[in-house]
Amino acid sequence: MKLVPSEVDQFNPQIHNDQTTWPQITVFNQLHHGLVSKDQKYGLINPDGEVIFDLVYDKIIPANNSRYGVVKDGKWGFVDTEENVIIPLEYDLTSDFFDGLCAVKLNERWGYINEQNEVVIPIEYDGCSDFNNGFAGVAKDGKWGAINKQNEIVIPFDWHYMLSIGNGYFTMGEKTKIKVERPDILARYPYFGTADYYLIKFGLLDMEGKVVSKCVSEIPITQFEKGRPVVRINYEFGTLDNFKHFIKKPKYKANSYDLKILRRLGVIEK
Repeated sequence: MKLVPSEVDQFNPQIHNDQTTWPQITVFNQLHHGLVSKDQKYGLINPDGEVIFDLVYDKIIPANNSRYGVVKDGKWGFVDTEENVIIPLEYDLTSDFFDGLCAVKLNERWGYINEQNEVVIPIEYDGCSDFNNGFAGVAKDGKWGAINKQNEIVIPFDWHYMLSIGNGYFTMGEKTKIKVERPDILARYPYFGTADYYLIKFGLLDMEGKVVSKCVSEIPITQFEKGRPVVRINYEFGTLDNFKHFIKKPKYKANSYDLKILRRLGVIEK
């Protein structure tokens, strides 16, 4: 089956015409696959407009190892580059494969499957993050901890967020005493909070669960510069010297209007 640009939802008659080419309609990836939709159903085409994936999916998401995550009738799974199903479309939500495992959601619970669609960590958690270097953060009864691939607890469930970032560290989140009165406004900014609208701040744990850096960052700590963790404090980026002392990035300047809004919301110091 071959399509012409005027047949897909991305074609806008106010912008496009009969001379419009496919690169003006969609972006082609390294596999020369372009995402298009027709009647709000998605598929993939090649640069000649030939259909590679039938236009039957609610979503198509590029995944690792030349795969695509796909959604159909509200269920998630994976297909290969020839649209062969490799993970059946039977989950309520999926992440992607990291360290050979994929986080999946089913009946409001999370667990992990391997590439053969075998459940290797029971689907019993309230939330989870992706595996990294053999560890992952998981949530149970409102608190986060960390497990290994044998589903053994390596960090107790004492925190409000947990993410394995490699290099021997976890970034953990801790609920603050700052309650956001206007979460609808704060949602426009990259902040994190609990279900009852208290801010979460982030720090670092080592592999033994010892606090290396207290929870001072407004965003999860996932990067280092010259051995120093990158953090954001009072909406300004910098690093923590010796994991404690904030050094602001000299070239970074926050927008004054944003700072004014955030001060009024009470999430940064005045």
